[in-house]
Amino acid sequence: MDPNELLQSGLLELYALGQLEGDEHDKVRHAIAHHPAVAREFEQIEHALFLLAKAHAIEPPPTAKPLLMARIDFRERVRGGEVLAPVPLLSPQSKIEDFSAWLDRKDLNTPENFDTMYLKIIGHDRQKTTGLLWLRYGAPDETHTDEFEHFLILEGTCDITVGTDVHSFRPGDYFAIPLHINHQVRVTSSTPCKAVLQRVFVQPKG
Repeated sequence: MDPNELLQSGLLELYALGQLEGDEHDKVRHAIAHHPAVAREFEQIEHALFLLAKAHAIEPPPTAKPLLMARIDFRERVRGGEVLAPVPLLSPQSKIEDFSAWLDRKDLNTPENFDTMYLKIIGHDRQKTTGLLWLRYGAPDETHTDEFEHFLILEGTCDITVGTDVHSFRPGDYFAIPLHINHQVRVTSSTPCKAVLQRVFVQPKG
């Protein structure tokens, strides 16, 4: 294909978007490799697409990376042969010692230099996901629609604001977050707040 014809065809844009296949894909790739004018135009198209994507990018919540890393860590531990023990369901009667089997494990501790949040998942089944959570400063606003979030405070203190109501907690305290109401956590101790975090999936009706 003539380079000038290619520049006017729109194929470079389609190639940059990954929408070309077969002969057209191979021809455009060949033209980029052998014609400097085509290569320069392709670089400009890529740069324009990058700026467009950056302008419309959605900032992920700050909790996204810690949660993702916790899931990866849990999956690798299970693949490595870790035998999972049944995790108790959190309730107002829960006590810190109910989780001593996990709290005594050094491999489930947190690194000293963690950023703002650190999570170690200790159990996952069809009903719930449970983890040991460390918060250095707190957790941002969020609202749950498909899972109940329960906390059992282990170390430190924090305030949990649900709607406009502020609840203060210390070690041994339990709290359940209601559905469909915005909430956030603020650490009030000089050290990170450590808690058992359990998310119980809402059973679909019918």
